[in-house]
Amino acid sequence: DRRLAAYGHRAGLVSGARLARIEEKYAAVEREIRRLEHTGAAPSPRLDGLLEEKGGPPCPHGARLIDLLRRPRLSYGDLTPFDPDRPALAAEIEQALLNIGREEWQLPVSGQNRQMTLSTNTQIMGILNLTPDSFSDGGSYASVEQAVERALQMQSQGAYIIDVGGESTRPGHQQISEAEEISRVEPVIRALRAVSDVLISIDTYKPAVARAALASGADMINDIWGLQCPDDPERRMAALAAEFGCPVIAMHNRAEIAADLDVPQELARFFRRSQQIAEQAGMQAEQLIFDIGFGFGKEPGQNMQALAAAPALRILGRPLLVAASRKSTLGLLTGRPVQERQTATDATTAAAQLFGAALVRVHDVAATADVLAVCRPLYQINQNREVI
Repeated sequence: DRRLAAYGHRAGLVSGARLARIEEKYAAVEREIRRLEHTGAAPSPRLDGLLEEKGGPPCPHGARLIDLLRRPRLSYGDLTPFDPDRPALAAEIEQALLNIGREEWQLPVSGQNRQMTLSTNTQIMGILNLTPDSFSDGGSYASVEQAVERALQMQSQGAYIIDVGGESTRPGHQQISEAEEISRVEPVIRALRAVSDVLISIDTYKPAVARAALASGADMINDIWGLQCPDDPERRMAALAAEFGCPVIAMHNRAEIAADLDVPQELARFFRRSQQIAEQAGMQAEQLIFDIGFGFGKEPGQNMQALAAAPALRILGRPLLVAASRKSTLGLLTGRPVQERQTATDATTAAAQLFGAALVRVHDVAATADVLAVCRPLYQINQNREVI
């Protein structure tokens, strides 16, 4: 199906040359269908030639393909391999369709007898920065008590996860030692875990910090390098996640910005590499969440392309996260300073929900909850579901 091929091309599964061949053959088959409908004749042997893959045998099921091409969309039951010599391709297509249609995920939670449920009804990750220099709210929580109070407030406003960070990752940020980062996050995580069962994420790319946070009561890791940090060639973060069995948010990132980047294919390739690293380290596929990396390793226009690529990335079968809250691209688009970007942030939240993202990472939980209350029914209507 050429629609699936185009979808696969955007997700990095199908090359441009192969997409062109599929489009050419599809047009030829459509012409043959019109001829058959006009004349009432039986399918001609040349259908086999139209459907022949370069270097491979012709498809012996031309009549059945004609029937499929007349349908508005394929169903899973239509995917019996046309050619017995290509079962792997048929299985891959079937898995891709299953991934696109997936609406819910169960993820293990570190050290607890429960699971985290994510779905295409977008949920909220509230940001808790314990840093003096974060671009939006640096220095806002000077004590453990203030930080825990803010976390509980976000939970009451609708946050499903609290993302605790001890080092700013804004452009030009000052790196700090592992010991200093641990000293910032560990007391807050312990204190928050003592008073709440809210899911806690540790926002770090350093395995030692992640280990300390998980040992203190955090449930999951939010890694801005997607298990591919240049400073971690031994892949210790992936090994740590396998050891704890916890969810990992694998964010797309690049060390250098490339102006000619094909964003959807770049994201797909990066996430496939994260999957390979996770598998090699002994992680389960169900542990991964993919973050499109809005604001990291991309030009402003590429950030918007990454957001627009979210529907295509569902072909990978993992829940998606969008974290665009108050970021500089929104300032460039609106001309507004950091503290005046909530409306722009709300627009990205609406897009994330309508694209089927599982999570949004935001500063203002209350405002985000209102946006999602309106957008969730719209998403469900588009999926042909009852909303009331």
